[in-house]
Amino acid sequence: MIDAPPLPALTSPIGDGEIALREWRLSDSEQVAAACAEQQIQLWIPVPSPYTLEDAREYIATRERERLEGRELALAITPVTDDGTILGSIGIVRPSLPDRRVEFGYWVASGARGKGVARRALRLLGQWVLKTLAVDRLEVIVAVENEASCAVARAAGFEQEALLRSYIIDRAGLHDAAVFTRFR
Repeated sequence: MIDAPPLPALTSPIGDGEIALREWRLSDSEQVAAACAEQQIQLWIPVPSPYTLEDAREYIATRERERLEGRELALAITPVTDDGTILGSIGIVRPSLPDRRVEFGYWVASGARGKGVARRALRLLGQWVLKTLAVDRLEVIVAVENEASCAVARAAGFEQEALLRSYIIDRAGLHDAAVFTRFR
């Protein structure tokens, strides 16, 4: 395994006037546990099942280590007022900085779905990544059956580039994956 450089931390939340992206806080644990126990998130995201408060606390507690080890930068999506409400999560997962590319992952809590939260968050983080990291290729890889996530990628300006046959395995089985990309 090649040692990866640390991923940069956010120096302050980034936002667009409606939503903001910020580092996770331990006080977010209950909302993360509730969201990650939802059927839709359980279906598409590889999280423990059942998802417990302890799982959420452990997830949040390991975010800084994952960032420092260059494996993942995970951020909370909140209203721009940051009133303590968690709308979802977005992050850079499996970055390949030597190859100048990053992959994004995201989920949105049930009460915030259908309101453009994931699209806005993906655009925000994509802009930040292009300003902050020496990358040229942004990727979103999702199961083709996850129509909502495919729609988010398209709405955020990503174009479907490829179809990977039998690429994702999860609780429901083996899935083809759509690869969406954006370039510098």
